[in-house]
Amino acid sequence: NRGEGALHSVNAIFEQGQLTALVGFSGSGKSTLLDILSSVREPTAGHVALGESPLDELDDMVYKRMIGYMNQEPIIFHDSVRMNVSYFRPEATDEQIWAALKMAAADGFVEGLPNGLDTGMGERGQTISGGERQRIGLARVFLQDAPILLLDEATNALDYETEKKIYDNLRAVSHNKIVAVAAHRLSAIKDYPQIIMMQKGEVIERGIHIELMTLGGDYHDLYMVQEKERD
Repeated sequence: NRGEGALHSVNAIFEQGQLTALVGFSGSGKSTLLDILSSVREPTAGHVALGESPLDELDDMVYKRMIGYMNQEPIIFHDSVRMNVSYFRPEATDEQIWAALKMAAADGFVEGLPNGLDTGMGERGQTISGGERQRIGLARVFLQDAPILLLDEATNALDYETEKKIYDNLRAVSHNKIVAVAAHRLSAIKDYPQIIMMQKGEVIERGIHIELMTLGGDYHDLYMVQEKERD
């Protein structure tokens, strides 16, 4: 219901094998919705279910282990690249770590570091750029290989080409996963099979890119503004 909540009557289905993009201006409710999906917050009304099972009936720790989550400011430990990427899978081989780095478009810059995978990241990753920190965080999530991936503007510090490459790589592994991405740059997610436009905590438009553009509503307007800025 409306009340004082951050979300109002949101009804959405996130299917296995389907990439879903959540879009909208800052404060539209994208992050809150991802927090609820990840069980960080609980809804004050309504419910969230995994299949036929309401989340409040599932073991919270078991459910959270099913989730790979990252926001725009990933935690980077004062340790090596190898440790940072393999945090959730310490048994991972170097080959698996490099595969995750490649998926996150991070293999190139890691190869150029003084000691490769053994290079230290410094306190909070201050030895590398914001975009590089995001790519290390994404590699960690991709190596985790959880059945549910929730990315909250996790690529907002990257250029368009790198962001698009990562989203394309994400598509390649999404066949057996539930994937929801809160995205800022619409051009990078315009081929997603489900795009949800949010505003003031509500879902105001839903569909694929061509449908939303034809509709001529808020998604269309935001997309055109961003394209003009790119020019």
